[in-house]
Amino acid sequence: INVYIVNEPLLGPPLPIAFNSPDINGDLVVDLSDFGLFGQDFGTDAFRSDFVHDGLVDLADFSRFGASFAERCP
Repeated sequence: INVYIVNEPLLGPPLPIAFNSPDINGDLVVDLSDFGLFGQDFGTDAFRSDFVHDGLVDLADFSRFGASFAERCP
């Protein structure tokens, strides 16, 4: 698993992270760019889009993604 902060990879020892953001591309807003990336992950086990942490990107994740659509990240 790779961790990105503002589109830059976080390099270093493994970190125990169990959080992912609907701002998939790291531009600080949840928009159509993120939706496209989420769509690529749908039906896979991609961590970046698995918002309910059940090992599958599905409608449960889409619901959580949709709740954040058009939001700005701090």
